[in-house]
Amino acid sequence: MSEQPPAKVLLVEDSSPQRKVARTILEELGLDHEIEYDGRGGLDALLADEDITHLITDNNMPIMDGSVLLKSLCRQHPERLKKLIHIIFKSQTFFDGQSLNEEINRIRDEIRRQGVSITLIDDYGNERDSIIEILQSS
Repeated sequence: MSEQPPAKVLLVEDSSPQRKVARTILEELGLDHEIEYDGRGGLDALLADEDITHLITDNNMPIMDGSVLLKSLCRQHPERLKKLIHIIFKSQTFFDGQSLNEEINRIRDEIRRQGVSITLIDDYGNERDSIIEILQSS
């Protein structure tokens, strides 16, 4: 039985304080990671680096937001999407774990139909333990 390669995480986040919180989690776990500052850079990084297994992305970003990044993966690059193990999608449109945005729900469902796990969160700091559990278990 072949051993799964170690996780490599792409963090796509434009907010410096939020990026610092997420980067600290990744560093504490000793995970190899890259950082991009908008969805366009994130999409380019995913397409350029087949070793990235996990995506953590914010929704509200300049140039290309996270929902457009995820839609682009689903619709234009489904083969790359299927190589991801897990996506953590941060959007502040959630209340008690429920999305208030139907478009985000549609994207989440489309990603799940492709066989990729996705978790919706509203803040890296408040959901630190969940992020750690996801990254350690996948």
